[in-house]
Amino acid sequence: MSIDQNDNFLSAAKEAQDQQRKTLYKYLGFLSLCILVGLFLFFISSFVADETLIDDKISQNEENRTFDCLDKDKDTEFCKTRSNAMKLISNLDKIIQDLENKNAKIWNKESYERLINSFEIGNRSFSAERYLKAYEELLITESLSKKLIQEAAEILNEGLRLGLEFLDKGEIGQAKEKFEEAQLIEPNNPLVIEGLERARVYNEIINEINQAKNLIGDELLDEAYIKINNAYLKDQKNKIATEALKEINSLVSERDFSISMKTGNEAIERLDPLSGIPAFKKALKIKPESQLAKKGLDRILAIDKRLKIDFFLRSALDLEKQENWSNALTNYKNVLSLDNNIELAQDGFSRVSDILNVKLKIDEYIINKDRTFDFNIRKEAIITINDGKNIINEYSPGPKFRALLQELIILINFYEKPVPIKFLSDNKTKISITRVGVFGPFAEDLIYLKPGTYEIIGMRVGFKDKRLTVNINGLDDEVIRVICNERI
Repeated sequence: MSIDQNDNFLSAAKEAQDQQRKTLYKYLGFLSLCILVGLFLFFISSFVADETLIDDKISQNEENRTFDCLDKDKDTEFCKTRSNAMKLISNLDKIIQDLENKNAKIWNKESYERLINSFEIGNRSFSAERYLKAYEELLITESLSKKLIQEAAEILNEGLRLGLEFLDKGEIGQAKEKFEEAQLIEPNNPLVIEGLERARVYNEIINEINQAKNLIGDELLDEAYIKINNAYLKDQKNKIATEALKEINSLVSERDFSISMKTGNEAIERLDPLSGIPAFKKALKIKPESQLAKKGLDRILAIDKRLKIDFFLRSALDLEKQENWSNALTNYKNVLSLDNNIELAQDGFSRVSDILNVKLKIDEYIINKDRTFDFNIRKEAIITINDGKNIINEYSPGPKFRALLQELIILINFYEKPVPIKFLSDNKTKISITRVGVFGPFAEDLIYLKPGTYEIIGMRVGFKDKRLTVNINGLDDEVIRVICNERI
């Protein structure tokens, strides 16, 4: 072998040794890593085993002792933990039922199942009397439940908020979707139910409003109003319906105001307050601040006042001619209530009042004529007769008044005319007649007396007076006997 060949061989051998050395190092490194991993796993398993053994030892220790958690042991950590776990189980049971009612397994299945699993672990640990482990697990359950409750509230609020926003935009499909999401949380929530109902009728409302717009274009405002009002009543929170109602109300008001003003102005031209007054009042009801309507009402009221005054004055004068004094006086009062400065009414009221006052007195005497045989009544009647004569001289009333006065005069003259009254006595008794005088003694006498009431006294020395009260009516032949025959 040559030197060169020998060198090549040595180099190759050396290179092979280096390669073997590298492979050995890699193998040793891998082996060391495996040993380290094995040691780590052994340590962890030993630790868990130790923990389990510790927990088991605690449980065994607890089992080896009987605790009285209702009395002497209630303040021990064991009993406190047990009590806290029991409270959590009770509360969480209600919360989970509530979340079930809120359909949590639909809108967050994963978290709900994790919650249920945690609760079951807690319950199993409690049943196994591992109260500390149960309490710790139940705390985890409680934390999960709070998150779900918060999420439920967010879904509800967000569903309502977005549902209303979509509804206002007319995006009904999205609105319904959001309201339905909220309904999963609270199926009977009134706002959710209302939102779904509003979404349901939305298209109906829009269709009715569009129909109403066509009717407005044809100037059929009343028909349009009915359509829009029906739409509004379906959803009084619908902004489109609300605005449409405002618009149609404004159009109807403008139309009705114009019609009322036209009716009122035409009534002014015709001097027709009966039509004009309600027309202008209607216009003012529509537009209370309208100066045109106020002026129109003032004008028609002035016309009404003038016409009423003219009517009452004519009626009063006509009634005077008919000698219907009472109704004539009423009409003059009506005039003065409208305008107290009208002289014709003032004079008429004064005149008719005077005539009526005397006429009523005359009526009273004639109706109760039997009273006039009384002297005092006749005095008053004579005064009334004189008043009546003055009325005739001053006002010259009609024939009815004159005839009535004459009837009273005849009546009073009758009672003022003395009539013969036969008196009988005994030629021994004197007779005294009030307001007349003393007569006698006589056996028989005729004494003339006016109709009326008289007190007659018979007088005789040594005898008691004889007293009589007699009424002389002037119609009957009367005989009065007066004799004193009872000794003192």
